Order: sequence, then C-alpha cells, then structure tokens
Amino acid sequence: MGDDAQTDYASLVSPYKKIWSGSTAKKFVGSILDRYIDTFRGVNRGFFVLQCQLTDNALVFGPRFREGKLIERANAFVEALYDDADRLPYINIVMRDFVTCEKCALTVRLNIAKGYASADTLTEFSASLNAFAGIAEE
Repeated sequence: MGDDAQTDYASLVSPYKKIWSGSTAKKFVGSILDRYIDTFRGVNRGFFVLQCQLTDNALVFGPRFREGKLIERANAFVEALYDDADRLPYINIVMRDFVTCEKCALTVRLNIAKGYASADTLTEFSASLNAFAGIAEE
C-alpha cells in the first residue's frame, strides 16, 4: 500500500515502503514497524498486515541474510505485543520470511493474547507452547 492507495473499501491493509523496509534491522524494529502500525491506525478498517520483512535494496545479500539480522529483534517485537494494550488490537497478520517453529509459536501466543483461542483449545495450545519452550531451552 503506497501513499496514494485507496482505503475507502479496504479489507486487507498491507502498508509497505521500500525505503522503510530497506533500513537496518535495528532501525526497522526500533521505529519502522511502529510507522506501519500508525499507517493502519489512520485507515482503521479491514485486516492489518504487518510487513515484518526487510528488503534488500542493494540486491546483494538477499532475504535469508536480511532475515538473519532481523530475526531476534523481530521476535522480541512480536513478543512485546502480547502485553501491549495500545498496539495489540491493531495486529491481525504478521508477515515473516522463512517459517520456523519459533515463529509459529509466536503466532499462536499472539492469537492467545488477542483472545482468539477458544476455551477448549487454550489448554492444549498452552501445553504445546510450554513443551516447545522446554525443548528450546535445552
């Protein structure tokens, strides 16, 4: 979604600016992701897609290298959303490169934090997340 995008009938809002997503991992997580969230606040309708991938503007390193620089910071950003009453309501979809077990666990926890897990699945999801956390710590 560029600056001139029509949002009157938006159902999926996925803001992306090449220059923003081409910044360093530190800057991207430190300020750019919040800019994307603020862009959606201005629309405030439809489903928000948080573009949480870095762009290789130089076409030298590629997405796997860029994700390697981003993964820890982006994971921490997503984890911080769980208890963030200001930003959490706006988060619907988080786009990431290269699916991993850890990213899937973050997504399940995000859905639990948003109250999307039914009572009968909450116990099972929580047990699975705890088991995964135990494996990850070894």
